[in-house]
Parts: sequence; C-alpha cells; structure tokens
Amino acid sequence: MAKYKLQAASFKCQAANITADMIGAKVDLTKQPDVYFSFEKGPSAAPRAETPQQVFEAAIQRTTAIEQRVQVQSPDAYINAGTACAAAAVDGLWRDDADTFVHGAMAWDIHLVGWRSEYGGTIFGQTERVAAEGVRMVASQVKQDDPNRNGTDNVNFTFCNADPAHLLTTQSQTSRYYGVGRVMPPDSVGNQGMYDMQSHLFTQQIFMWRWNGNTTHEKLLRPGLELHAQWAQDCFDDDKNGLYHSYINTWPTDSVYYNGGESVEETAYMMTAHSALRDMAARAGDEAAAKRHAAAMK
Repeated sequence: MAKYKLQAASFKCQAANITADMIGAKVDLTKQPDVYFSFEKGPSAAPRAETPQQVFEAAIQRTTAIEQRVQVQSPDAYINAGTACAAAAVDGLWRDDADTFVHGAMAWDIHLVGWRSEYGGTIFGQTERVAAEGVRMVASQVKQDDPNRNGTDNVNFTFCNADPAHLLTTQSQTSRYYGVGRVMPPDSVGNQGMYDMQSHLFTQQIFMWRWNGNTTHEKLLRPGLELHAQWAQDCFDDDKNGLYHSYINTWPTDSVYYNGGESVEETAYMMTAHSALRDMAARAGDEAAAKRHAAAMK
C-alpha cells in the first residue's frame, strides 16, 4: 500500500471568525489513476482487516444491489431511474439497531410506529425488515391495563375522554385510547405520541403478509390485529355501526380529530383489518371468528 505525506493547514471560511482545519496530499494520477484512502478519528486498537480499496468496492457492490432490487424497463427514462433512487431512499430509512423504519432519513429521522414507510420495504424485497418491525410493535401492545400507568390514579381505561388541557382536541392519558390494544413501546423507539399511527402500521403489516404469505408472521400478527380491531372499535365506533371516525391517522388528517364524525380513513383501515382477520381465521379453521369478521364488514 502506498504511503503519502499529509499536510495539515487551516483556512478561513466566508463566515466571520470561523477557521476550519484541512489536510491534503499530492498524488500523480498519471502514474496511479486509482487512489483509496480512509480517515480515523483516533488510533485503532488493531489494524483494520479490510483495506480502503476493499471497503470501497464492498460499498459499490451494496449500492448496486440496492439499485437492482426492482428493475424497471419502461419508455420513461425518469421512471426507470427513479425506481433505483426510491430503492436507495427506502433502504436509508431502515435502522438495524432498532428494527424500525424511521419517518425520514434526514429530516424527521425519528422512530415512529409504522408511519408510511413499510410499503417501500415490502415492494423492494425487504420483507424481513417489515416483519421484524411488526414483531417489535406487536410485542409492545398493551395486553392488560395498568390502572396506575403514566401517573394515572386507579384508572380502568374503559371510556374515551378528551383532554380539557388541549381544548378537547386530543385524548387524555386516562382514555380508553391508551388502553388494551394500543401500541406503546416502552421507550422512545416507535413512539406514537398523540397520533393513531398503528392503524397505518397494521395495514402495512397486512400488505406485507398478503404480498409474501409469511405463515410464521401470520401467527404472530393475528392476535395483535385482534387486539387492534377491538381497540379501534371501542375508540372510534361507539355506536357499532361499522363506520369509524378518524383521529390523526393519515397525513391529510394530521392534528385533526373527527370527534364522532364518521370518516373514510379509519373505516378503510378497519375494512382491511377485518378482511385480513377473516382470512386468517379461515386459514386456521376458526369458522366462528371468520364469520364474526365477515359480519363486521357488512
């Protein structure tokens, strides 16, 4: 491996009173057209196993594999190029350390509950990531109410009640909204805040299940989806007529609560949920549950 003498220097930025450090080296590219280098913040305890060239070539192979996850040949060159860009964008949303897709790869780089991003994971062949996020979210569903959760005092989370502190525009911490079936991760990873992001989460999980027929994930998803369906009915369909009101559950309804007003968004989510539960029950030989969910769609 060739060695180069690096020269350190400082230069003035255009902004006043700012000095930045820089380093540089001089290389004759007529003699060596390809130069690979790496920088480390401090000395390593052990030398790296890979050379800079090997790291670079592995990165190129990974980038190419992402671009080719879905190949499109259409008369429109922009669509062909855009597909590869979209594959890279979706890959950039994934966080291995949290098993989750973030809301945005740069702005809004936040772990939210299935907020819009799992569809991309499915169509670009990353269904194992979508399943992993589903496993973590279903595990964090409230299975049994804690009457003293969130500082509440002996609350049974039976009824929905709005919060006067927010002029009745959001649900209070003592509401059924925060009871059994609510996806509530124990830390900031996967937080819903005041939103109903889980209706979108389960719809995307169903999309993935129908896409690849993952029977292992089906067995995990079904009980979580049952809890979600009961939660949604208790919170958004109090007259049990099969039409649901929406509670900040899509981008167009951001910060909008259709309090008592039946709407298409949540009703569509729940049609999808009951359709999936009907089919899952039928596949499991549970005829009574299949009929119950079929009736819920009428």
